[in-house]
Order: sequence, then C-alpha cells, then structure tokens
Amino acid sequence: MNIQLMHETFTILPEAALYWPRQRLIAISDVHIGKAGSMQKIGVPIPSVSHNEDFYKIRRLIETYHPEQILILGDLVHHPSSWGAQLFTDFRNFFSLFEKTGFTLIAGNHERGSEKYLNELPIRISYQDVVIDNFCFSHGHHENDSSHYRIEGHIHPLVELRQGPTKLRLKCFVQSPERLVLPAFGALTGGYAMEFTAHDKIYAIAGTSIVPVPQKQFYKPTGRNP
Repeated sequence: MNIQLMHETFTILPEAALYWPRQRLIAISDVHIGKAGSMQKIGVPIPSVSHNEDFYKIRRLIETYHPEQILILGDLVHHPSSWGAQLFTDFRNFFSLFEKTGFTLIAGNHERGSEKYLNELPIRISYQDVVIDNFCFSHGHHENDSSHYRIEGHIHPLVELRQGPTKLRLKCFVQSPERLVLPAFGALTGGYAMEFTAHDKIYAIAGTSIVPVPQKQFYKPTGRNP
C-alpha cells in the first residue's frame, strides 16, 4: 500500500517493511535475530533455526524489489548472548548472497555488547541517525529533536481491535504528523498495544495484506483509548 510522507511516495509492506521507490531503499526495524538462543539459555525450548524465517523474509524482499540499500533501524540482534558459531555462520551465508546490496544498521539499544561480532560482518554500522533528504531514520530509543520527518522503530506497535468480547492484536504501522513508526520485523518479537491520537493513521498487518484501520476502532475522543 502506498502512503504519502512529506509529499514523497512510500510503500508499506505486509512483511513489516517500508519501501522507498525513489531511493530504492527498504527499511526494517527490530529483527531481534538470535532471540531463540537467548531464550534457550534461560530454559525456554525455542528452536534455534527460527531466525531463518527472518533471513528468508529479507531475501524475498530483495528478490522482489531489488533495493540498492537495506536500512535496519536498530535491534538486528537480540542480545550479546545470542551469538554463537551457528548464528555467525548463518549471518555470513546470508550476506554472501547479496554482495551488491548495501546494508546499514542504525545501532539500537539491543546492539550494546554485540559490536565485536557485528564488526566482523559486511554491514555498515551507524551510531547516529541517518538523514536522507527530508527524512531522519532512527531506532527511536532516544530523544530526537530533528527537524526532519522521523522514521523509526523500537516500540513494536500493535493495534488492538475489539468486537464485543473478541479482541485481536495486530502488528501495525503508525503514521503521525511528525513520524512513522514501523512494526517489529522479527518472527519472535512481541509488541506493545499503543494508545493513539486523533492525528494518527493506523495500518494493520493482516496476513499478506495491509489494512487501514478506521479511526473509530482505535481512538475514542473521551475516555481511555483501547
């Protein structure tokens, strides 16, 4: 689905990604690769190969849209304890498939402690926000006084839809006058059911579709928002 940001056309995708056609750029956020390994170390039996689903999604995006650049808005890796020989090998094998595609990671709060591993991968790491034209790409975990329109992640936004006793939470893009918040990309990421304002536009991910959510379903002028 195409949306307009600052008179520029972007495409929001059900893979939880943002495509900027003019720049041939795809932005994703909050992949949290290696979360399964970290959970295993505290006794949660999650298969280690779950991150392969995330690699596959990125691969399909590249093969479909042929971007020149993939911009990751932070939290590519879940935790320093996520790293192991197999994960490092899987990263190298993935990047070897796309040597002509530029990868940039804007370091998020979960990258702390993983620098020595990330520096071994063919990916540019930025510890500052990345400004392209009228847009400031950021993880979103720190105060941002940029005069540019912000595109960020970090929150893992969900929209909560209700019909009588039935309640459904879906990943969503949140478009406001000053920023666009991307949903979490990773297969094992949780989410946060946000409270929205009357100025927000919400686009839910429903399977392979993007669904604009009517304002009456996510915002109430009086009382607490769902």
